[in-house]
Amino acid sequence: MDGEAAYSDVAYDLMELQFRSVCAVRGSGRRIRAAEAAGKHAVAAYFRAVRAEDAERAEYCQELLGALDRPYGPWEAHADDSEPSGRAEEGELR
Repeated sequence: MDGEAAYSDVAYDLMELQFRSVCAVRGSGRRIRAAEAAGKHAVAAYFRAVRAEDAERAEYCQELLGALDRPYGPWEAHADDSEPSGRAEEGELR
């Protein structure tokens, strides 16, 4: 696979994950309201936590998409760039 095709696949994968994360955030309000209405406050709290994780995932995807044209990854410190705070290190699963 040539470099451009690999870049395209990576970009597509990030965009797909970002889209799914944004959709999950948008649909979370209904789940939270239903759990609260049923008196299941622990479940509602869990849904809120999942929504926060999905929102963070979507934001991080955006950062990674913006960094694709750089010769180094967003996780690598570089003299003319600041390292994103609180992000996974290279190879670390999120």
